Amino acid sequence: MLCFYAQMRHTQHVSVWPVGLAGYLRYERPVLDDSGHVVGWFTAWKSNRKFALDMAGFAVNTRLLMLHSSAEFSYGVSRGEQESYFLSQLVSLADLEPRANNCTEVISLTEQQYCKSFGLFQEMHSLGIKG
Repeated sequence: MLCFYAQMRHTQHVSVWPVGLAGYLRYERPVLDDSGHVVGWFTAWKSNRKFALDMAGFAVNTRLLMLHSSAEFSYGVSRGEQESYFLSQLVSLADLEPRANNCTEVISLTEQQYCKSFGLFQEMHSLGIKG
């Protein structure tokens, strides 16, 4: 079993991995070429983003943040674009470091979708429906 934090610990620049319950799918993930480099994204939502991944799907080495101290999130960025906006200030696609067994294993869930799923579970339970 993969340990989430053990995956992040080895991040040199920006590590990426699949995220469960994201973007109206069971999971979203980076797409890798045969040599293990990120070349695109498996996502159903705004797939044209440079970094089409969820906030729960990457880790940034703090040394990289110190080198790019002006990198920021912005209130002026459209919904769902924060990740791409932020990461574009730090790295290119070629710099991404795939984790989670070459992005074949889900090691995190989106909090938003998890909470929605949990809320639905609680509602079903209160109605006597076993889920």
